[in-house]
Amino acid sequence: QSLVSAPWNRIGSTRPQSAQTNRNLIAALDLGHVASGWSYTDLTGGTFTASGGAGAYAAQASAYGNVPALLTVNAGSTGNTSRVAWSAGFEGDFMDRGAVFSMIIEVLSGMNSNNTVRLIFSSDGGATKTMTGTLTSNKERGPLHFVNFYPDTNDFIGAGSEAFTNTMNYMAVEVTSAGGTTGGQVALHGVWRGQRRIPTCTIQFDDGWLTQYTSAFQYMASRGLVGDIGVARNYINGPNYMALPQFHEMYAAGWDMVVHGERNHDNAAFTTPALLRADIADNQAWLLENGWTRGAYEYIYPGGIINWSLDSKAQLRSLGFRTARLVTTGYTSPNAWGIDDPLALNGRDLSGSYTAASDLLLLDRIIGNNSHVTFYGHKLVRAAPAANEMTFAEFKTLIDGISDRVRDGKVALITQAKLADLYVR
Repeated sequence: QSLVSAPWNRIGSTRPQSAQTNRNLIAALDLGHVASGWSYTDLTGGTFTASGGAGAYAAQASAYGNVPALLTVNAGSTGNTSRVAWSAGFEGDFMDRGAVFSMIIEVLSGMNSNNTVRLIFSSDGGATKTMTGTLTSNKERGPLHFVNFYPDTNDFIGAGSEAFTNTMNYMAVEVTSAGGTTGGQVALHGVWRGQRRIPTCTIQFDDGWLTQYTSAFQYMASRGLVGDIGVARNYINGPNYMALPQFHEMYAAGWDMVVHGERNHDNAAFTTPALLRADIADNQAWLLENGWTRGAYEYIYPGGIINWSLDSKAQLRSLGFRTARLVTTGYTSPNAWGIDDPLALNGRDLSGSYTAASDLLLLDRIIGNNSHVTFYGHKLVRAAPAANEMTFAEFKTLIDGISDRVRDGKVALITQAKLADLYVR
C-alpha cells in the first residue's frame, strides 16, 4: 500500500511561496504529474540566449501547471543550442535541503536522436563557474522526458572550481541538437525540487538457467527477496536449464515469470510483423498456460534488440504488453505521471563487467534521485565468469547490500509487473 500511496504524498515546504508558485504546483499535483515537493522557479522570468536557436514563452499555462519555456533549435552545421536562464526569482540557497531536482521536458518537433538537455547552476552568473547535469534524449524514448538530478558529482559535473557549497545566483536549461544538423523545438514544463517517492529495484534473470534456481532463488529466499525469470518456451527442461516444477516453485514463492523469447527480433525468420507477433504470442501463451499470469504482460527483448521495420513495440502493444526491457545500461526515472517509454526500459547486467561494489554504488545513486534500476543476469558461476556471467560470491555481496537497504527502508525490491502496476497508466 505504501508503494501505491507514497507517490501522491506531498512533502511540505517551510519556504515562502508566491501565489504563482502555489498555483503552478497545485495544478501539477491535481493532474498527478508532479507528485510532491515545491516549484523551484517561475518559468516566466527567464531570458534566452542562443547559438543557431531561439526561444519564447507559450501564451498560456500548460497541463503541467506552468507556463512552459519553448526552446527552438535551428538546423545548422554544428552543435546548435538554445538556452533559457534565470539570474533571479529562484532559491539560490537550495543546498540547505540537498533535495533532488526534477525537470519535465517535452520534445515538440525534430530533435531526432541523442540530443542533450542540460540543467546548469552557477555562483558567478554563468561566467566561468558551473555545475551541469546532462540528460540525453531521443525521440524513440517518447516525447515526454521526466528526469531527476541529485545534487552531487555523480549527476553534475563542476567547471571553474564550482561546488555545491557555493551560493548559486544563476540557473539555466540548455537544449542542444545532435551535431547541429537537425533542429526542433522543446518545451520545458517545469523545474521542481524535493520530489519524493520510494526508490525501487528489480532483480531479473533471463532464459531460466539452472543456477537461477539453485543459487539465486535459494540465496535470495534466505533474505526474503524475490525477482523475475525471463521465460522462453523452448528453454524449459533443456540441458542446464530449469525444469517446469522449479518454475512453479519459484512462482509460488513470489517470483514472477516474464515473457522472453528464443530468437532476436531481427532474426531472418521474422519477415513480416505477423510472424514476429506470433512468436511473441507463443511465448506469452506458455506463461498463461502454466498459470504464471502476473508477469505475462511484461516482456524482455531477446538480445535487447528492437526491430524497427517490423515495429516490435506495436506487436507488443497489440498483445497487451505493458513494459519491455532492453539491455541498454541505465536506470529509469518513473514518476506519478508514468514512465517515458515503458516498452524501452533500461537495465544493468550482472556480469564480469561490473562488481557488486559498483552495482551498489549505482543503487545508492538510484536511492539518491528517487528512481528505479533493474539488475538482470544469466548464469551464476563459482569462478572465472564468461560474458553475461557473475560469480556467486559477487552476487551474494550484491544481494546482501540490497537486503540491507530494503531493511532500512531506503529502497523497495519489486518485480517488473509491480513496476508496471505503479507507473504504467
